[in-house]
Amino acid sequence: LTLYGKIIVIKQLALSILTYNFMNIETPEWVIRIVEKECWSFLWNGKNDKISRKCMIGDYCEGGIQMVDLRSQIQGFLASWVKRLCQGPNAQWKLIARLYLNECGKDDLVFRMNFCLKSECPELLTTSMPTFYKNVILAWHLAGGGVKQVPQTVSEIMNEIIWGNQHIQLNNGTLYYKNWIKSGIIRIQDVFLQGRFITAQDLLVKLNDTRNFLAEHTNLCIAIPKHWKIALSQYWEHYCETDLQLQQLGIFSTACIFVPLEKLTSKILCNKIKVKEIRQSRCIDDWCETLDVKIVDKKLIWKSVIVNVKENKLKEFNFKLLHNILPSKVKLNKWQIKNQAGEVYGPMCTVCNVKETYMHMFVNCKRLGNYWEKVEHSLNVHGTKVKLNKLSIFFGLDNNLEVIDANIILAITVAKYVIYKSWIDCKDKDMMQQNLWYYYLTELSFRRL
Repeated sequence: LTLYGKIIVIKQLALSILTYNFMNIETPEWVIRIVEKECWSFLWNGKNDKISRKCMIGDYCEGGIQMVDLRSQIQGFLASWVKRLCQGPNAQWKLIARLYLNECGKDDLVFRMNFCLKSECPELLTTSMPTFYKNVILAWHLAGGGVKQVPQTVSEIMNEIIWGNQHIQLNNGTLYYKNWIKSGIIRIQDVFLQGRFITAQDLLVKLNDTRNFLAEHTNLCIAIPKHWKIALSQYWEHYCETDLQLQQLGIFSTACIFVPLEKLTSKILCNKIKVKEIRQSRCIDDWCETLDVKIVDKKLIWKSVIVNVKENKLKEFNFKLLHNILPSKVKLNKWQIKNQAGEVYGPMCTVCNVKETYMHMFVNCKRLGNYWEKVEHSLNVHGTKVKLNKLSIFFGLDNNLEVIDANIILAITVAKYVIYKSWIDCKDKDMMQQNLWYYYLTELSFRRL
């Protein structure tokens, strides 16, 4: 199996068995570690990872291979519970969940807060609420649920929910006054009257429980940002009370498009969480330095030689080549791989007596002869005017840094793959040049190109 085939097996056969448990019960950390270890071990045949996991979980255009990020997937499953709890009729199975969630405020208040996970609201998450529901809350906000944008206008400031708000902090922690919430004090408009902060006397009338209200009143006054107070005191008459309404539940997708709750799926939520973990590899920068070319849009390269190549075996070949994990004499020497005689492979080409890098193996080696000239001629015979160079061979780009035709990219990939297979299979290296062209034609006819 190729890497792509193994990922299908992991997704469809292995993790699908565990999906129901991930969605409905709390998953211990040790279970996550074991499942992750087994999945990655299967992917790399029980050997150490050759590419960063945070790179592998990325999309094809980002240099990844769409490997499962188990933690993000579990968080996406948990966050999807918000849709089930907040939509549809009040079924009996929701009663227990509602009992705990309403302690944090009615109208799904806990899912609307402007949460900051780096400074979690300690009082909110240390209540008697079961751990599963706490994890649902954290997963929802990790996926971007609630109101996450910074308020810009007076109306937006007045509509901000006070509790669990990352912009309203005291001693690096958000505020959560349960008795204020039960008394109906939810948003900034509830504590600002005609451009001034509510007085202790007015607050005393609103609160059902007045214990510690003076200290809480002072703390809230200090926690609200100063520029908010100035804006509200000067421009409070410009806001319209009819515009103040509860924010619609949903998230902003990775494309900055608002997705309402009814259209949310666990896949969307998982991708929103996963995108924060993805790290792009520096391998393309190393290749650009080798080829002495500057390419700003790295996605163009991955789209050219990965997305445009449909056959998984060839796609995997290009993937390993660009990530510098394809075996060559230099790589075998670096990895301390031993030959049948028990000696570590040397880094030198046996014919040219220079280091056998990828550039030498696929372009400069004397064993290739006029191989690339024949490939170029065969492509031009069929009416495609293409000039093969290092840029088109490795990146699938022309001299204008534009993606060349997909069929030409496939033919070039087959030509590189033939060199690599001949390098592995041919025992007599002197015979390699004679067999290379016939091997290439065979591979092309097999793919009906």
